[in-house]
Amino acid sequence: VYLDHSGIPKLLVECKAPSIPISESTLSQVTGYLNLLEIPHVLLTNGLEHYYFSRVSQEIIIERKIPSLADILQ
Repeated sequence: VYLDHSGIPKLLVECKAPSIPISESTLSQVTGYLNLLEIPHVLLTNGLEHYYFSRVSQEIIIERKIPSLADILQ
């Protein structure tokens, strides 16, 4: 978990082993983190595939591009 200067969680990175495929269940796990922990950004990777999620209001969006850390902290 990456915290901003105020100690508020901004980014959670979930790393799976390369042998673990990114599936519907791993995507569901990550979206659960977004809702449960109220973290606005999550990066999911198994080293081969990478997915970036953000929350805008109550909607979870799968982003096409992973933003810079500076953009995440805005």
